[in-house]
Amino acid sequence: MSSRNSNRRMLSVQMQVKKLAEWRLIKLQRQAVDLEDEWQRLTGFIEREAPLPALCSIHAIKRLAAITQSLAMLKTENDRQRSVLLQECQRLRRAEKAAETVAIGEHAKMISCQIEELTDIAVPRMAQGSNKVVNS
Repeated sequence: MSSRNSNRRMLSVQMQVKKLAEWRLIKLQRQAVDLEDEWQRLTGFIEREAPLPALCSIHAIKRLAAITQSLAMLKTENDRQRSVLLQECQRLRRAEKAAETVAIGEHAKMISCQIEELTDIAVPRMAQGSNKVVNS
């Protein structure tokens, strides 16, 4: 029973780790969408308001460069997190298979014990029955 509880805890922890990896990936994707939206708004503003004052143009260009850099970093992190999520999914599948194997082993052990008990009960009875036939 303790190995069954241990397996349940292991599966629960592994599922939580997988969910955390999913959550991190979703968070990165949302950040990328927000930056892309900001990029679109800023480029739209620049196109509508041309020509811009020099200070405003410099600021807009610097902000577009910063957004581009952030998007590149997010893409790298997104790819890394996707790999982490894949690894966690694989770990979860292995943990589920291991838990299933342990459960099957425990069930087989229980059946083996039951067969042994039945055999211990049946052998003396069979011996008593054969003695009656011989003594008759």
